[in-house]
Amino acid sequence: MNAKTTAHQKMPTRTVAIIPTCRDMSRLSSEALDHNHPTLMKLRMAVHLIFCRLCRRYARQLRWLNRAGKSMPDEVLLGVQLPPTCRDRIKEALRKKGQ
Repeated sequence: MNAKTTAHQKMPTRTVAIIPTCRDMSRLSSEALDHNHPTLMKLRMAVHLIFCRLCRRYARQLRWLNRAGKSMPDEVLLGVQLPPTCRDRIKEALRKKGQ
């Protein structure tokens, strides 16, 4: 092992998979707003959040946005419309993803 090798590089890959990565955490935190994860996954997420300040901040911001969206009156949300060009781009992206 040379001097440039970090402690993270020394860890076996199976150990890294036990705790979700920050990229995994962004997806898992978003999913957690809509449904419950299994208890083991919640524990793994909690361990990651203990050590990762940025993921704690991201999860807190997601929860805040979720609450803010739910507290808005329906009349406000019903008046929001995407421009046709945006709708077309979304439809095209979904069509490509479905292929």
